[in-house]
Amino acid sequence: MRMLIPGCLLFLVAGCAGPDPHLAHPGTPVAPVTDEVAPFPAVPDAPMSIEQAISLALAESARLDPYRIGMQVAREEKNAARDLQDPEIRFAYGESKRTEKLALGTEQESHQRYRGVLRIFPPNPWVRNAVSKAGDARIQLAAANMRAAEIEVAARVHELFQKVRRRRAEREILQRIFDVRREQLEQTEERLSRGAGTSPDVLMARIDSLDARMDSEKALIDQQRAITDLAAYLGFEDGNALELAFPPIPPPADWDLEMLTARAFDRRSDLAAVDWRAETARWDLSAARRVSVPWFEHIQGAYTEEDRADVDEDSWSVQAAVELPLFSFRNSDVGIAEAELEQFRADAERARAQVRAEVRRNLAQLRQARTELDRFKQETAPVLEELTASLASDVGNTLSPDDRADLLEGILKAEQLRLESVLAYQRAWIELQIAIGSDWLIQPTNDAPGNE
Repeated sequence: MRMLIPGCLLFLVAGCAGPDPHLAHPGTPVAPVTDEVAPFPAVPDAPMSIEQAISLALAESARLDPYRIGMQVAREEKNAARDLQDPEIRFAYGESKRTEKLALGTEQESHQRYRGVLRIFPPNPWVRNAVSKAGDARIQLAAANMRAAEIEVAARVHELFQKVRRRRAEREILQRIFDVRREQLEQTEERLSRGAGTSPDVLMARIDSLDARMDSEKALIDQQRAITDLAAYLGFEDGNALELAFPPIPPPADWDLEMLTARAFDRRSDLAAVDWRAETARWDLSAARRVSVPWFEHIQGAYTEEDRADVDEDSWSVQAAVELPLFSFRNSDVGIAEAELEQFRADAERARAQVRAEVRRNLAQLRQARTELDRFKQETAPVLEELTASLASDVGNTLSPDDRADLLEGILKAEQLRLESVLAYQRAWIELQIAIGSDWLIQPTNDAPGNE
């Protein structure tokens, strides 16, 4: 029996000293640390759609890695919170000797005592359940933050696409205006050479041509800068070869404010994050309160063996220690948890009020942009068509070069106003989708009716 107890204890100790579950398995490959920079992606040959650009931006690991890591940390924190406290194994050995002098000599008596104890710490089921629920809420919080980051990335891609679209259209119109003024200058100089014009006419034509060229060159710089910003955001080294396939203009929609607000409350990831933060605080408060519930501090089993000169004794015992808190000095933990819960609930209400205001403002902007677009169609488009027809009917070139150039420039500027109205409507549409947290931002449809 003397050898049995140490052997059993060594076996138990070896069984409890298993591998740390938080360490990588010996067979698990570990990613090497390297200073190599990932190569730039190749610019696609075909025009890139908004969906492809969003997918590329979301796949860029560095942009969303902090949120992916946050989700992994939340999972690991939940697993760590559910870990059981390691059991304790204790072994004690004692030996004593007593010498007694007798008339006939001395007598020695030896006493050996072996004791082995196994102690476990059962978790409080109420606290464990609350901690588990809080861990689930933290995982959902991390997922909501991840989704909000994805929406933010998609919204940024939409913004950059719209910027390139606007700059490119402005550049095309201003280049056409410059072509008109350059042709006017050539005609004016030709008239002067024939004696039909004057030097002031040529001077004014040169000034108009120079002014139009400067506007065109500035628009080209703005266009290149917009393309560079988009290419950099998507991870391309050079965006000069980047071609874009722009999405159609969204159709008109007469939406109800309350319907959109309800949709925003249901879909906004940042609102979900606030709600899950409050849910986490609620379960943290529950765990803080459940700590004072009576429960086993530990349960232990013990084996004792005593060897004396005249007798060998062994005994088994089982003990349980229960915490019965008559009072606690840790009420501050509950108070802090209650205050955090109230704060997060107030944050949730405040966030909903802000979202309601955002939806109302963006819906009003969308309606105003649509009104301006319809007004342009009704009032300006007929005049523009009439001017275009008058110019086309001037087959005999009765108009002077100056009048013809002014008329052409007026037509092109009217086209520029139409373009600005269309893009303002599309920009207002996108901002409303952002306000309601629409999935359309990440997966925009290419077959939307009502293309302007």
